[in-house]
This record gives sequence, structure tokens and C-alpha cells, in this order.
Amino acid sequence: MIKPIFLLIATIVLGAGAAFAEEPKSAMKDKAMAEIKAPRVTAVMVYADWCSSCKILDPNVTKAKEAGAFEGIDYVVLDYTSRDQEAFFGAADEAGVGPAVRAHLADEIKTGWLLLVDNDDARVVGKAVKSMSPEEIAGAVKSASLAS
Repeated sequence: MIKPIFLLIATIVLGAGAAFAEEPKSAMKDKAMAEIKAPRVTAVMVYADWCSSCKILDPNVTKAKEAGAFEGIDYVVLDYTSRDQEAFFGAADEAGVGPAVRAHLADEIKTGWLLLVDNDDARVVGKAVKSMSPEEIAGAVKSASLAS
């Protein structure tokens, strides 16, 4: 009578142990997949409604996006229309690009830029401006992706 109970308990304990042994492996796989899927670059449009450079740059960025240039890239618009620096940098922090945007812009916010931020290094690794064509913007995004 003791043998069947012992076997039952051993089966339960060993089965539970196997489940626990697989959990860390599964968690490691999930973490690895998240790292692969996590964008390494964020394209940050520094925009304002009153900005004439933005009105030229924005349609070219849209065309580059429609052509697939931003695949695998996060895209964020930081709106400075109200000229509220605190809100602007708060939105940058919320998007996870605050340190890079602060370092690049220093104390003076200039609109009409597409900043390409390396998410790992928290630094600007490229940018696009109003004089660039959609193809040039796509090239800048690709270069930033490869550089990060």
C-alpha cells in the first residue's frame, strides 16, 4: 500500500518539477522574442502647426512611411504647437525618447525635424529635414536602423 502512494507522490513532485524547469526556459524565449521585436530606432517628428518647415517635411515623411521605410520603426510626433516646453519634454519622456531629444535639442526646441533615435543608446543617430525627398528620408531611416 505504501508503494502506490509513494509512486503517486513521486509522480506529482517530479511532474511539478518538470513544469518549473520549463518555465524559465519559456520566459527566456519570450524575453528573446521581445528583444527581437522591440524597435531599435524611434523616428521622432518635432512638429508644430505654425512651422513652415514642418508643412514641407511632413508630407515627405508620410510618403516614406507609405513606401514602407518605417517598417519595424516606432514613430512618434512631439507637438510643440502650444510652445509648452514642459509638455513637449513630458511627451518625449512618455514616448521613451526624452533623454535623446533633450540632449539633441539642448535648451532650444526647434521644429521641422525628424530625429532618428537609437533606443538602446538614447541618442540621435540621424535626422531628416525639409529639403529631403521621401527617398532620402527612407535612406536616412534605413541608415539609422543599421547604425543602431
